[in-house]
Amino acid sequence: MLAIEGLSDGQIDILARTERINSAFSLAGIFFVMGTYGFSRYFDKPINRLIFFASFGNLGSDIAAIMSDRGPAAGATSATCQVQAFLVQM
Repeated sequence: MLAIEGLSDGQIDILARTERINSAFSLAGIFFVMGTYGFSRYFDKPINRLIFFASFGNLGSDIAAIMSDRGPAAGATSATCQVQAFLVQM
């Protein structure tokens, strides 16, 4: 675990679990948006297209959030940390 001043290991674990659970709900929403856009011709409008393409950025952010503290814990030069950083910046 990463040391965060003022928080116990249990509190940090609860925060990481909460982040992962919320990211899982967000992933479900992203797949719903993509499925709705892909399978319904009524949603092929410019504003919906914007939401569809923004979902790809949210997808990367959610995957990075599910990885949680594993990237920094592995070290700044590790592949896990580098992939997580790329997903956040995407």
